[in-house]
Amino acid sequence: MTLVELAEIVASVIVVLMAVLIVQIFVKWYRARRAWSAFINAAFFFAGFLEYRICLEIIRGNEMSPYINRFLELPMDYFFLIPVIMAMYCIISLVVEIRLARTSISRSSIFNAVNEVDCGMIYFDKTGRIILTNRKMAALSKRIFKYYPYNGNKFWEDIISFEKNDVCKRIDFTQSPAFLFKDGTVWSFNRGLIKDTDCNYNEILAKDVTVLYKQTLNAEKENKRLSTLQKSLGRVLRSISETGNEEELLNYKIRIHDELGNAILRTRKALRSDDISKESVQNIVYGWANTIGAFEKNLLESKTNEGSGYKDLVSQAKSFNVNLVFKGNFPKDDALAVRLVRETMYNSIRHAYADNITVNTLERPDSFHIQISDDGKKKVNSIKEGGGLSSLRKAIEERNGELKIIANGRVRILAILKK
Repeated sequence: MTLVELAEIVASVIVVLMAVLIVQIFVKWYRARRAWSAFINAAFFFAGFLEYRICLEIIRGNEMSPYINRFLELPMDYFFLIPVIMAMYCIISLVVEIRLARTSISRSSIFNAVNEVDCGMIYFDKTGRIILTNRKMAALSKRIFKYYPYNGNKFWEDIISFEKNDVCKRIDFTQSPAFLFKDGTVWSFNRGLIKDTDCNYNEILAKDVTVLYKQTLNAEKENKRLSTLQKSLGRVLRSISETGNEEELLNYKIRIHDELGNAILRTRKALRSDDISKESVQNIVYGWANTIGAFEKNLLESKTNEGSGYKDLVSQAKSFNVNLVFKGNFPKDDALAVRLVRETMYNSIRHAYADNITVNTLERPDSFHIQISDDGKKKVNSIKEGGGLSSLRKAIEERNGELKIIANGRVRILAILKK
């Protein structure tokens, strides 16, 4: 191989390496690396350029300067040493640059990262000059205002003053406006200030709040539904209160009816008797005093002892000189059963002048069948239900029971009381 051919090969390699060095110089300057790395690249570039000129002179057969002749007198190893060192340096530099590009932050990586976020971003100085804006914010501006943002202050003024157009409408008129688009998405805009050591920058962020907006609408619907339920509950509670008052008044009337009937029956019983004892007179006076006291106080003495209803019933029968006979397993603790016998006893004494009343009870698994009959001296062929019997029938039917009154000269009461 002649010297000219060798020079041509070396010159071609050096041209490639010089191109790589030039690219690296610009990359290092672009990445703002230290000047020392750029200086080394420049030194290798000029060394390679010098050897490239020598190769050209050899190829063209031009006369060499004395300094170049001295260089050519050196061993051929020195002639190849510079390209080898340049090649090794280029390879190492390329590996380092590739690794830095993958692991470090650069202007392009920052720009790409800003464009990948889900929110719109725009940064500008106090004059409105835009420093950075991402694609999302640019697309929103184009979508709403039909232009790309060119001045930050002007862009914010347009956001604040916007109301609606054929694309979207404003649904939040605070200092953080929100816009509802026709596709159902909702975007909220906020303005902030970023403080730096040298100067301050303004930022405008646009966030997709569609999910939050839908949740707010659902919460409002739920609040309206709860408000309606609350009103309905209020009406129910008032109805319950009124029903309770009516029930309390009904119980009061029943107690008055029982006490008043008790006093009247005692009086009538005594008046029909040929011999009125002192004890009978005292019982009559006590009964009327108790009844009158109940009217005055607007209440009756409550029965506190358990089972006192049945005992009081038996005591009343004795005070009326009525023989009250129970057959079968009578439910003594059932207030409604006691009330049934008491009401029947009052009516038998008042209307049929009865002296003996028989209560037959047949117990079933889920109910009591009660039959009440008397030996009244007066025939009764019809019964007109008054307040006492009517309220009694209502109470029995509320417990899914039955009440039947048979009047064919004598009166029989048939009742079924559910347990």
